[in-house]
Amino acid sequence: MNGFTVIPSIDLLDGKVVRLLRGDFDEVTQYGDPISTVERWQIPMGVPIHVVDLEASRKGTPTEVKTIAKLAQLGYPTQIGGGVRCLEDAKLWIDAGASTLVIGTIAAEDPVMLEAIVRTVGAEKVLPAVDMSQGVVRVSGWETSSSKSAPMIFEHLERIGLTSVLITDISRDGTMDGPNFRLYREIRELTKLRVIASGGVGTLEDITSLARIPALDGVVIGKALHERTFTWAEAHARAMTAASLPAKVVPVMEIRDGRLMNGYPGTRDPGSPSELAARWEADGADEILIIERSETTGGTEAGIAVIREITTRASVPIVAGGGISERAQVARLREAGADRVLIAAGELDLDSLAAAVVEYGSGAIVARIDVRNEGGEISAMGQNGDELDLSVLATRLDAMGVGEILMAFDKDGDRSFSPVPALRTVGAAVRTGVSILMNSASREPMLDAIEAGGARGVAIRDLGEAGSNRLLAIKDELQQRGIPTRHKRRRAR
Repeated sequence: MNGFTVIPSIDLLDGKVVRLLRGDFDEVTQYGDPISTVERWQIPMGVPIHVVDLEASRKGTPTEVKTIAKLAQLGYPTQIGGGVRCLEDAKLWIDAGASTLVIGTIAAEDPVMLEAIVRTVGAEKVLPAVDMSQGVVRVSGWETSSSKSAPMIFEHLERIGLTSVLITDISRDGTMDGPNFRLYREIRELTKLRVIASGGVGTLEDITSLARIPALDGVVIGKALHERTFTWAEAHARAMTAASLPAKVVPVMEIRDGRLMNGYPGTRDPGSPSELAARWEADGADEILIIERSETTGGTEAGIAVIREITTRASVPIVAGGGISERAQVARLREAGADRVLIAAGELDLDSLAAAVVEYGSGAIVARIDVRNEGGEISAMGQNGDELDLSVLATRLDAMGVGEILMAFDKDGDRSFSPVPALRTVGAAVRTGVSILMNSASREPMLDAIEAGGARGVAIRDLGEAGSNRLLAIKDELQQRGIPTRHKRRRAR
């Protein structure tokens, strides 16, 4: 395969397209005829179709041969899986028009037969499948555990000349809860085989994150297409642009009466916002978020003066906010030099926020959602502390055309808390880019927010000492996971 390929998948049972939840034959959802499904998805000719013969996977006898022949006649290369356990079955599928044999059970349990099939049809037509649950390889339609470990299987596949492997995390299959990114990174350390991922894809951001992992050649997706979460064309476009969607790292300064609230070590004047901004720009900040903590309202004269002074000392883009309760404050911050204005959904009524987007343009407004987590129940905070449905609020902000959504969490800092579920909820509901406001640059929560949660960037309150190159260290950590980062941009005067 060339590049990263988005491979649509159809599972067949009794001639119908179905989906099993985590491989459970008692949890079946039907979607209709296979040919009409592929046509409805508008898959271009030449794109491989991943087909699973579910009955064959259990009983070892091919049953969906006619469907494979029809897809081949229409010009679709097919990857057929399920029931390929002997030479006769392999020849039957190839003769029917299958371009690739997806072989799971015998790849793990019968190395002699696998080698015979590879010799007969050629290594280029064999894609071994390793299906895993909690680190254990599963076979026979995922109903039993393999006698061999994944590393043992990988070693044999490499030795007989195979170059790629399909990896499915059974616990994620059909859930749309997100792929197991950790699993794919770990496999990268275990084998030289190129990997095709499968299981859990639910958002376009999942496609982005998978396409960034160097060892991955593609992803198999089914349920997200069935549920019309996104189209194949959208997923393909996202995969092709994954490297051009860098994550941004944004330091946060909080000011009151024109001074830094807590001071900042490593600067000549620990209370000077402009000096700190210049140091952060030198450290590689993509933007600087300034939050004013006035006891009355945002956009005070002291706050305006800070923005003006910063723009004379640094060219990094500025986002300013805090206490924005009327549209006139937006105008003052913009006139002072703020590139964008942060408006919390709980500070300014939504109608006024929508009017600000119309007046100043989408790119000028960042909408903040404050997320509350009470006993696992996630909600958004509106005006006067009202609780709002997170997905509904995000959808409305997206429809307004805000340039970005910034999510802040009341449980940020708790070791047991993860922002990923809320980020995925919002990411599935909107097309607007979503970022996260964090209290500290804790490595795992930050990286998980971007990779598994789909955040486009992180705004961080506590970065340690200015000039310590902590920003560059964060970007290095992102790049080690294949996540591109922005270069420092200078704003035209």
